Amino acid sequence: MPGRTSARNVAGVVTGASAVTLFEADVRLASRLAFRIKPATKALTALSIEVLAHFDDGSTDWATLANTTAEFTSPSGDILAATIDLTTLAAGTNGHCKVDVSGWAKVRVRVTAATAGTCAYAYAVE
Repeated sequence: MPGRTSARNVAGVVTGASAVTLFEADVRLASRLAFRIKPATKALTALSIEVLAHFDDGSTDWATLANTTAEFTSPSGDILAATIDLTTLAAGTNGHCKVDVSGWAKVRVRVTAATAGTCAYAYAVE
């Protein structure tokens, strides 16, 4: 519902060299997504924000919205704000990001680390 906030605060496991989906959210009725991420034990080596336009038709064609240093250090377009380069976030460091998700059906955040570790994260959709 417009104007309604949905939030989650959880911990996940980053398995290592392969990208894993940290979270996926339905944003059909949302305009913004904000998230915090804190790798607990291992630094991130990659982070991507991906979107899906139409999932009701069975589509799995995720599009990359952001995955480079510049997209987080000089946010523009759909990336409204970021506190730090999220693609190489050091262990023990908090990173925050705010994304315009209007017009998308789903959004997911995928991360990679050099080796397995844990990662705390929280997100809110409004």
